[in-house]
Amino acid sequence: MPDQREIALNHLKLYGPSLPVQISKALNTNILFAAAVLSELTSAKKALYSHAAIGGSKVYYLPGQEAALGEKLYPSLKGKEKEAYELLQTNKVLRDVELLPWQRVALRDLKDFAVPLTVSLGTTAELFWRFHLLSDEDAKPYIEGYIVHEGATPSKEVTKEIIREAEVKEELRQTEPPTPSLKETQLYEEQETTLQELKQQLQSLAEEKQELAEMKKNLREELLKEMKPQDVKPLFEENTKQVVFVGAPEEKQKKPEGKFYLKIKEYLGEHKIEILKEEMIKKDKEFDLIVRIPTPLGLLTYYLKARDKKAINEADISLAHSEGQMKKLPCVFLATGKMNKKAAQLVEQKLQGQVLFKEL
Repeated sequence: MPDQREIALNHLKLYGPSLPVQISKALNTNILFAAAVLSELTSAKKALYSHAAIGGSKVYYLPGQEAALGEKLYPSLKGKEKEAYELLQTNKVLRDVELLPWQRVALRDLKDFAVPLTVSLGTTAELFWRFHLLSDEDAKPYIEGYIVHEGATPSKEVTKEIIREAEVKEELRQTEPPTPSLKETQLYEEQETTLQELKQQLQSLAEEKQELAEMKKNLREELLKEMKPQDVKPLFEENTKQVVFVGAPEEKQKKPEGKFYLKIKEYLGEHKIEILKEEMIKKDKEFDLIVRIPTPLGLLTYYLKARDKKAINEADISLAHSEGQMKKLPCVFLATGKMNKKAAQLVEQKLQGQVLFKEL
């Protein structure tokens, strides 16, 4: 397997200063892993990074690519920073005491292009700024020019003693915050992946809950349309002339019967399933039962919905599942017909283990 660091270095050699996202594409990995690789390269002094950022990301480059770095970063500089950059690029060296306040501030922000130089003038010291592509030695004539312009004659000692003051350097060049190691990055990726999976599962559950709620609502509306109006009769009270509606007397619960019911009992008997409770919902067409089913784990109690229907749709399954949930029991759906495609998908994918379908 090729060394990822070598691939990153080759990319920088070929394409020049680059953003971490560009390096990640070259490595065919994510940006966090690429950042870890770049961190190792900068720690080994094989690559450098900019202080300025493009869209919040530092630019990585190789020693000797400083000119290309300027071309890369210049378009992203702010208005005053661009003016200060152009001023320094034109003059090569600037004297800090002669600058306007905004120029001083801007130069201190241009850490990639404005290099501070402290020049000792006898007992005093002055701060100058040189363009980053100009060496300290090449900056000496420009500094002499500023001093001669004042009427003073610089001594040999002054022109030779151009020092980068440690305190100024420390103040102006802040250290890049530490980048996570490869091991830390991989651990973070694993945690991030687990978190994303949990989020997806929660989102999926929320979508299923909403879908079931909509299905229940639609089913309820369909049932209401099929229901016949209750028989009512007005009773007039002569004294108050108030109309009172008296509902028809409740029918006594009918005992389950019919060919379909006998077929259910026969099926349950063959499988040694005990009926604990039974109710006829629709004469010889639909029955609700509470049954006890023998399993390897012992006898388990189930809610059983039995329908004499040729095609079972998802609304039938959803209603049975809801009734089972209200009874706090797993559901078995027993039918003379088959499930349609949507009903089968609902049972196999979303209600797996919650609804068991059996065809008589």
